[in-house]
Amino acid sequence: MDVHLASGLRQEVNLSNEPSRNKSARDLRNLGDLRDMARTLQRRLHGRRPHFAAGHLLWVVSKRPLLAIDGTFHLGKRVIWRSPRTRVWVTVAKGATLTIGDRVLLNEGVNISCYCNISIGENTQIADFTTIYDTNFHRVSPDSDVIIAPVVIGKNVWIGARTIVLPGVTIGDHSVIAAGSIVREDIPSRSVAVGVPARVVSNFECPDDWRRS
Repeated sequence: MDVHLASGLRQEVNLSNEPSRNKSARDLRNLGDLRDMARTLQRRLHGRRPHFAAGHLLWVVSKRPLLAIDGTFHLGKRVIWRSPRTRVWVTVAKGATLTIGDRVLLNEGVNISCYCNISIGENTQIADFTTIYDTNFHRVSPDSDVIIAPVVIGKNVWIGARTIVLPGVTIGDHSVIAAGSIVREDIPSRSVAVGVPARVVSNFECPDDWRRS
């Protein structure tokens, strides 16, 4: 699903207007085809019409994510938003572009703040309370500048719980970031990175089309 939301529309968008019922596995709800999604978003965005690619589905487990969109948001097919206790929060600032690929899993409490460009590749799994920023928001000192730099997360990446991904970082395809890490430098493909700051501790081989289960 490609969502192109007009600039200047800063809205908190629930991706479904259905009330949340029980929190069991049965609460995994297929939100239906894009016509239903378009109607929901159009109501939330005061009649402004976002654009969708045909035939995509979206899945939400329990609490619905919140979106604050002033820029451009490209959302892939069959993205899963899992929020049994804490909502996923996504911000895209004016002029920024966020791309989330097909079959990405976003677990509860994930916070994505996009003020430049963030790209998350297909089949990537992002664990609970992970934070992804492409800006540091504030000057560190009077003679420093605010840092704004693109973040690229490759395909089939596994990011552990409570990881922080900082501006300007690229994480290569298939790599694993251990829980609690702070990623401030590039991580090559097919690597396992651990720590504060995250350092590569091992490498592995896998076919390019391998998908982590």
